[in-house]
Amino acid sequence: VPIGGIKAILDNLVYPEHALRYGLEGTVTLTARIGIDGNVINTKVLKGIGLGCDEAAQKAVKKTKFEPAQNEGKIVEADVTLNVEFRIQDPK
Repeated sequence: VPIGGIKAILDNLVYPEHALRYGLEGTVTLTARIGIDGNVINTKVLKGIGLGCDEAAQKAVKKTKFEPAQNEGKIVEADVTLNVEFRIQDPK
C-alpha cells in the first residue's frame, strides 16, 4: 500500500505534454516490486496508453514510498499491481 494512498502516486505524477496536447486520458496498469524498506525496486507496464504516460506512471510510482509487505510476521519483498489514471483536469 502506498504511504498516503493513491494520492501519493498522483502527487508525483507529471502529465506528459504530448498527452495533454492530444487530450489523451486513460489508465496505465503496472506492477511494482516493493523492497523490505518500502522503496520500489522495479516496475513493469502491463497495459499502457502511450504518449509518454507509461513512463510518467512508472516514474511517479518509483518516487512513492510503500508500506512493506509481511508474511507470517516477517517483512518481505512483494509485487503490487497498480492502476494510475490520467485525467485532464477541468481548469474551472
